[in-house]
Amino acid sequence: MLDIKFIRDNKDLIKAGAAKKHVEIDIEALLALDEKRRSIQTSIETKRAEQNNVSTKLPSASPEEKATLLDAMKKLKVELQAEEETLKEVLKNWQGLMLQVPNIPDMSVPEGASDADNKEVSAWGTKPAFSFTPKNHIELVEKLDLADFEKGAEVAGFRGYYLKNEAVTMSFGLWQFVMEHFIKKGFTPMMVPSLVRKQTLYGTGYLPQGEEDLYKTQDADYLSGTGEV
Repeated sequence: MLDIKFIRDNKDLIKAGAAKKHVEIDIEALLALDEKRRSIQTSIETKRAEQNNVSTKLPSASPEEKATLLDAMKKLKVELQAEEETLKEVLKNWQGLMLQVPNIPDMSVPEGASDADNKEVSAWGTKPAFSFTPKNHIELVEKLDLADFEKGAEVAGFRGYYLKNEAVTMSFGLWQFVMEHFIKKGFTPMMVPSLVRKQTLYGTGYLPQGEEDLYKTQDADYLSGTGEV
């Protein structure tokens, strides 16, 4: 999440970055809400300071002065509670807009509506030439009976597959090899939760924009999916 002060000081840059990333966000609405947030917070802090000031005067005040001060305190308390409730709603809307503000892309990133507009910046090495038509990885694993994509898709849907035979033992072997390699370097192995709370996904940038790509439970928990989470 970008800092609100940076957004205030660079609103045109933020707008240009959002347009480049095709993200719809009303920066002016965010800044207006931010101004309201700051105004209410200032008012609340002033009222709390007044409460503290009155509290210090009460012990030494005369009965008449105490009655006046207590009446003022009651009125102040009502106003303060009302402003605190308003601030809660403002903060909720403010945070929602803040989470929609995208990071600014580098100026060298080309304009484009989809990956069809991607540009190759550089290439390394020479592409090999074959005297035959090479098979892709799906054709190879199916021919060697290392995976079943049809049954996997029936069970799990899109991207579902069964890994089979030597591919399974090779996968476990690779996991073990990497585990031992990093344990020797002092890393601590961990098995982490698969289900995470919504705030965890906000903290790693998957929400709010990427919710349609996530698996969500009836309890509003999400499958973590990747290591960033």
